[in-house]
Amino acid sequence: MRRRFAVNDLNLSLLNRNQNRDEVFSRVPTDDCLRLLAVVEELIFYLRLKNETGYSDARLQNSALPDMDEETAEECRVEVVDVLKGRYRSLSPLGKCSIDDALGYLPIPLTKALANRQFLQGVPTPLPTTRDGFARFYVGWFNESGDDDVDMSARFVGPNHKARLLNWERKRQSFACACFSGEVRKRRGYCAEFVDVDLTKARRHFDYLIVEASVLAEKSFSDMKTTFGFEKRDRLEPDDKWTPESVVDQTRVVSKLPAAIVAIVDLKKTQCFLCDAPHDAIPFHSGNYKAIKASIERLTQPPKCSLRDLLTWHVDGRGELVPWNEFYRADRFFSLENFYKTDEGSKWILDEERE
Repeated sequence: MRRRFAVNDLNLSLLNRNQNRDEVFSRVPTDDCLRLLAVVEELIFYLRLKNETGYSDARLQNSALPDMDEETAEECRVEVVDVLKGRYRSLSPLGKCSIDDALGYLPIPLTKALANRQFLQGVPTPLPTTRDGFARFYVGWFNESGDDDVDMSARFVGPNHKARLLNWERKRQSFACACFSGEVRKRRGYCAEFVDVDLTKARRHFDYLIVEASVLAEKSFSDMKTTFGFEKRDRLEPDDKWTPESVVDQTRVVSKLPAAIVAIVDLKKTQCFLCDAPHDAIPFHSGNYKAIKASIERLTQPPKCSLRDLLTWHVDGRGELVPWNEFYRADRFFSLENFYKTDEGSKWILDEERE
């Protein structure tokens, strides 16, 4: 059984300049190099967050991240990418290749399970409403037994310590720009919790709406056919009894976490971003709005290590990159439809021949 690579191994090797880089990486499997790269990208974010906002995340004080300064972490990232390119360079030529720019929105799927839970990270969806209108944001699920439940929370955040949380426990705290509805008990079939928002009033006071969901059962979001969505409304309707079964434009919530941030709404730009992150990915408790906003922006941007990056590393050493708008000149082209929600991406991770 192979030994899993420990991130601190590389930290020590970088600090020891007398050690040969090839010797350090010779024992590191390729998929572990990619896992290390993801860890280093996370570390760089939290180090910059601390330097720019003064907020020090707990991840910097425990073993979840290696003990590096930002300069060393940047060196680590460059070296890992160089190693990956070197390994892919030894494979057979690919010829002229064109890579769909949209693959930059898909993270590298390190497992087949991750490939099946992919979504386009950092792609905004315009809200289906006029700028002065109302919108309903909901989390729906199918309650097969009558005992399964999903809780939704809607968190409004803005500068100057402005924050409001709406969920079942705080239902009576509905305010001028939003109201919460939909709590159901012992009901079989489609169920939903939702928040209606007056976008005009909300954007005057807040910058973002964070939609969170929690499974209150020994099941996953997928087991309960959980969905997230939104639709145009013409008014706020507290205590409305409504289910999303008739809504066409829904998105499955496929997070494996028992509680997750499933969507982020930019109220100023009237855009929605899908998300799959733990609750503590945004430091609401800190009261540091600069850190909160930076963390939100990170979750609404394309992934740092994307499938487009992975395929580009292959092409850099094995062929010639042709711009996507000139794909007709390419011998091979990689399109979004070939990789989205398939395990095709994971096949390009290892340093093995791929047809």
